[in-house]
Amino acid sequence: TTEFLTNTLEQTERFQRENLELWRDMEKLRKPIIAAVNGFANIELIQACDIVVAAEDASFALPETGIGVSPGAGITIRLPRVVGKFIAKELLFTGDRITAAEGYRIGIVNKVVPPDRLMDECLAIANKIAKRAPLAIGAAKACVNFGSEMALDDGMEYQLRESIELFHSKDLKEGITAFFKEKREPRFIGE
Repeated sequence: TTEFLTNTLEQTERFQRENLELWRDMEKLRKPIIAAVNGFANIELIQACDIVVAAEDASFALPETGIGVSPGAGITIRLPRVVGKFIAKELLFTGDRITAAEGYRIGIVNKVVPPDRLMDECLAIANKIAKRAPLAIGAAKACVNFGSEMALDDGMEYQLRESIELFHSKDLKEGITAFFKEKREPRFIGE
């Protein structure tokens, strides 16, 4: 919007830093974030989501270079780690829209569904995740988001620390009791 034209350098920097913090907070959140994409989405909007479900007619792009700015909010750092440098550069340099099917092919979309099934599919995934141990889900998310970006040995140590804590949780006791002893669905409490 045109307010960007009147911002001072300090206002622009504050805005950009707040954007970065939003994406960082989403990555740090120890709960899954599922994006339901229907219509057009700037790829920046999904960069810190954990699962992306797109309607068949959804599309994605990074149009910023067409108005004279480089895409921000960390996408120039995150996107190459997902799709590789060459595909990331093509998307960043050209601003071309890609289909949901192409988003799936390059790895920024988990599932493509008919538009009338979009919310049902997202809710089905959320319900499936909700039956799992929340502490374990949080640890797995943290390990992928942070441990996988570390040097291999550091990442393995990070994963080990996350895992060890879970061995002393009430949820692990519940999971073992439910599965092995009582042959029932576990009732996790997040402790």
